[in-house]
Amino acid sequence: MLMFNYITPVMLTDSTGYYAGWDDLVVGVTGFVVGITGQYVSDVMQQAMDGEFGLSMFIPSSNWQTYIGAGVGGTVGAYVLYYTLSPTLAGAATAGVTTGMGMFLEDVTGVRHYSGEEYLFNILGDAVIGGFIGRFTPKVTGFTGGANSHRAVYRAGLTRLVNKTGKMGIRPLIKGVTHGLVDGLILDQYYGVKQLWN
Repeated sequence: MLMFNYITPVMLTDSTGYYAGWDDLVVGVTGFVVGITGQYVSDVMQQAMDGEFGLSMFIPSSNWQTYIGAGVGGTVGAYVLYYTLSPTLAGAATAGVTTGMGMFLEDVTGVRHYSGEEYLFNILGDAVIGGFIGRFTPKVTGFTGGANSHRAVYRAGLTRLVNKTGKMGIRPLIKGVTHGLVDGLILDQYYGVKQLWN
């Protein structure tokens, strides 16, 4: 459920093959982690809005199908932003895929059955809202905006991988997750409110 701001590397070739795909792997794994973590944040927000405080509010309220949907949505959104640099498209992809995959998994595992109209309404509706949120989410200095922000450190690590000028350490990876979570807080809040309606 989170949006990402990545940079398209200048060099997209690797004659040695050693670094081929490492940036894609990093983007995908980071997106999946941010998606799952963002779903947990949505659960906590939803329970807080529902007046549930104490330790119980930190116990996930969503099923595993919803969490896997959020992870897949986060991954797809991360790739869309990495390759298009469009927060609007990435937000739409994140929300649409998160909702669609969660519904599909609930459907095939018998948790709940959805009609074609429910699929269409929920996926398109969330994609539109996600795109709107992605377009208008403000930058947060230190995390998603600024020369030395978490996003900038993460982007630099990805660029080093693609340009074969170095490896990506744990610090840039962690900063990739933190900037993704901060960037996705508004979308997480939306999903928390939506859970209250259902």
